[in-house]
Amino acid sequence: MWLERTTGNPIRRYAFSTTLLLLHVVTSAFLNFQWDNSRRIFLMLNHLPPTFEA
Repeated sequence: MWLERTTGNPIRRYAFSTTLLLLHVVTSAFLNFQWDNSRRIFLMLNHLPPTFEA
């Protein structure tokens, strides 16, 4: 196939791009439909006690 000649590892590159696309879609859907919940969780994570911080 021409994909095998143009890219080093087409399967790995396809899987990587598909993973990024799915991550982007899931993140966009989560932020669009669950904006209040995600903002509440984000604020809660930012205000954890110092003992729980990484």
